[in-house]
Amino acid sequence: MTIEELCKRSHDIAVSKGWHEQERSFGEVVALFHSEVSEALECFRDPARQPGEIWRSGDGKPEGMVIELADLLIRLGDTIEDLGIPVDVKLVNHTVSDLGLGFDETSESLPEQLADIHMVLSLAYQATVLLRVEEGAEVANWLADAMEKTGRLCRSNGWDLEAAVEEKLKYNAARTHRHGGKRA
Repeated sequence: MTIEELCKRSHDIAVSKGWHEQERSFGEVVALFHSEVSEALECFRDPARQPGEIWRSGDGKPEGMVIELADLLIRLGDTIEDLGIPVDVKLVNHTVSDLGLGFDETSESLPEQLADIHMVLSLAYQATVLLRVEEGAEVANWLADAMEKTGRLCRSNGWDLEAAVEEKLKYNAARTHRHGGKRA
């Protein structure tokens, strides 16, 4: 799946499930990105699970660190499509499986890599809110970096991020309207 397809599919599912019925600020959207990264950390910290393990909750929902990272990509894709942010030029015609190829190997621990993803997500927020930059090329660059760093983390651990994204998109498409009892 190309990054462009990820963006379109993610957005189409989110719209069909009612997640765009109320407008959200870019700050709220970025906070939701951070929540996915934090959920990945919680999966890492769970002593009953292995970091790359995928399991199903009682309702069949896929769970695990790579699934939470897939959720991040899905949210990023939805936002890029929703706000009309251009896909960063370095990701055009790339697939989810290509993510992370442009980054050198790292000796950072998993939590440090997650912190690095948090940092670039915060820089996207800073670019729009604090620096008053319109959503565009600079924001696209930071969101692309978050995607790339997520891909590098998964690639370096032998996790199939594209398969996790496909699995989670399929699950999301089958969910009910405004599922999960969330406010917005």
